[in-house]
Amino acid sequence: QCGPGQVCRGETCTFAPESDSILFTEVGFGDVGDRYIELHNQRNFDVNIGGCEVRVDDVSIAVDDFTIPSEGYVLIGEGRAISTGLAFEQNPSVELRCNDVIVHQVALNDPGFVQLDAGSLFLSADLETPDLSRQGGAWCRAEMGTPGLANPVCDRCAVTPCEGDDTRACRDNVQVVSRTECELVEGQIQNRCNEVVE
Repeated sequence: QCGPGQVCRGETCTFAPESDSILFTEVGFGDVGDRYIELHNQRNFDVNIGGCEVRVDDVSIAVDDFTIPSEGYVLIGEGRAISTGLAFEQNPSVELRCNDVIVHQVALNDPGFVQLDAGSLFLSADLETPDLSRQGGAWCRAEMGTPGLANPVCDRCAVTPCEGDDTRACRDNVQVVSRTECELVEGQIQNRCNEVVE
């Protein structure tokens, strides 16, 4: 039995990856062969997740000796780098655990997340931080995901547009139109609503 902060690889106890060094960044839904879970190594060095396990709802998937390259991605699913059938049909709860170290976990089945049974759910590229990754507003849906590649930035203005009707007014004896325009703020889930006068 390996001690705290360690994981067994072969016959040796080695250090487990640090918490939040690897994040869940995308989940693919649909038929069994289409389902996948994506992990992203946030570090600028390779991270070995051998001896760890991925929990998908109540199912544990043991990971043999496997290294995620520096800032790289790995896919879990049938015919993927870590090949296993995935049984979820709707948003699962996912966790990467290495002995006593919870590397990352996201409850995608929480009410704040868009609930899917097809397509993909991905973490916005500008919100890829441990804290924001656990919030539903940081994730977006897509018909086709980008498995194994960097995610795009979610169009949060399309999901949560700014409220406000165009208004006309006179300013300095000139008729102007005032409208509300949505602006994405990098690193923040909330959009900024700006008044634009024309």
